[in-house]
Amino acid sequence: MGRQTDFEALDRCNSLRAANLKLIEQAKAIEKCDLEKATSIYIQAIKAIQSYAFITYEKGLVGQLLEEEAEELGACGEVNALDRFTLCLVKLGRPEEAAQYTDNYFKQYRRDLEFNVAKRIEKRVSKALKKPNKGMQADAAKPHG
Repeated sequence: MGRQTDFEALDRCNSLRAANLKLIEQAKAIEKCDLEKATSIYIQAIKAIQSYAFITYEKGLVGQLLEEEAEELGACGEVNALDRFTLCLVKLGRPEEAAQYTDNYFKQYRRDLEFNVAKRIEKRVSKALKKPNKGMQADAAKPHG
């Protein structure tokens, strides 16, 4: 009773998400050999979340309740993609970029803040921001003149 599902929208959501999860797995698979390429794939995957995260496929009372819940708690994205992405950026010595993407991501997908992985990401990025830049340390150690 009160439940009406738009199966075309549900199928579209599922197929877009499945394609994006494959993209995330592809990025993860190449992290060890090419961090730069992995980061560009993660950027693409994180941008693609928006194509399906906000598709409404439940109508009626259930749809209304889900919509109210999303307004209150926020939407879910693919926080594991952000986790791997920030890990790559930190390894590449780009913590400011990791911080910016993290802030933007959690503004858009607030519900993911509930997961433990969100705390791990924030801790990783915060710690990386506090570390002095390795390149600057190497330059400071070199004798001048």
